[in-house]
Amino acid sequence: MVYLVLLAVIITISAIRTTKGRKYSPLSVLSQPLIYLVLGGILVFSNQATLLMAFLGTITGFVIGIIFGRGVLIFRNDGELYYKRSIFVYLIWLSLYLLRALINILSINQTSIEVVGILIMFSSGLLIGESLNVIKKARKYMSENL
Repeated sequence: MVYLVLLAVIITISAIRTTKGRKYSPLSVLSQPLIYLVLGGILVFSNQATLLMAFLGTITGFVIGIIFGRGVLIFRNDGELYYKRSIFVYLIWLSLYLLRALINILSINQTSIEVVGILIMFSSGLLIGESLNVIKKARKYMSENL
């Protein structure tokens, strides 16, 4: 039950941040994807076959994040720079997050841990690709709106 409440809180907070926007700083933009990368790497590091799948998942996620992450929006609110994530990237991330949660609830064995690791690696690539778009658009916005 606690797990489901925590899951609901995380989803609610991420939905609010996606729709209302978040304060921009390069560190805050890159921190979540880098945490995902480390956690996913820990889960898949032990198996070379899984490691290859995770690497391919990360690259695939990165490409999708670059392509669909162009939908980010940069804006000012009370003089502070903010960004809104791409809705499409958010929906992919949310779907993967819920899938990982479902796998964790239904099955805890080595295969499920490896699948979750691969999904986390895909998510990290997705978020890194989107983050690069956020940083690029923020730099452009700042240079044009001095």
